[in-house]
Amino acid sequence: MRISYGDCDVCHGTGWLDGYFAAMSVKGMLNPNPVINQITMYGEWRPSDSLLTILNHPPLVVRDVVVDEKGQRWAVRAVRRIERLGFSIEQQAQLSLISFDD
Repeated sequence: MRISYGDCDVCHGTGWLDGYFAAMSVKGMLNPNPVINQITMYGEWRPSDSLLTILNHPPLVVRDVVVDEKGQRWAVRAVRRIERLGFSIEQQAQLSLISFDD
């Protein structure tokens, strides 16, 4: 189960052929250096963590995998939903960088 190259259209660079949902493209803002008041919402924060802000769809859950435009993979550690009038309009997720050989 070692990958031969990272841009495979079938396994998306994971080396696994089954067990994943189809990849979904979304636009968002990845902030590697959030300000201190954003960090305190999540509790424990590591220097390699980043903050991702996207709209309400698709709903993120803990342990989802996010791939950025550079091909780096991030694991979702915590999600905070922003609601207005009972409707979720935005999500902010704390992401941890996944090692390439993980």
